[in-house]
Amino acid sequence: MYSTTMMTKAVEYHKNLFDNSFAMMTSLQDQGNKMMDLAFEKKLLPDGSKKIRSYWVDVTKQGQNNYKKYVDWSFDRAKAFFASPEPVSSPAPESVPFPAPVETSKK
Repeated sequence: MYSTTMMTKAVEYHKNLFDNSFAMMTSLQDQGNKMMDLAFEKKLLPDGSKKIRSYWVDVTKQGQNNYKKYVDWSFDRAKAFFASPEPVSSPAPESVPFPAPVETSKK
């Protein structure tokens, strides 16, 4: 029981570490976007590249959100796994097929 508590706390620690790192990365990217907005306002960059930039920002934001959701889901799964582990000797579920062994030819 002590090991499950310890592993759960380790997963929580790593989740907090990821959340803080992700927030810092997101704020740096937002700051970069603000700098690009200023460059467009001051006419330092051509107007034609404004569409490309807005598309790039949208794709980046969508990628950030998808990545964050996936990592949060993974941390939740890991936390649930360590919260109530099954015995090691339990058989694999039958719904998961095992791959057939690969035959190698000996020459």
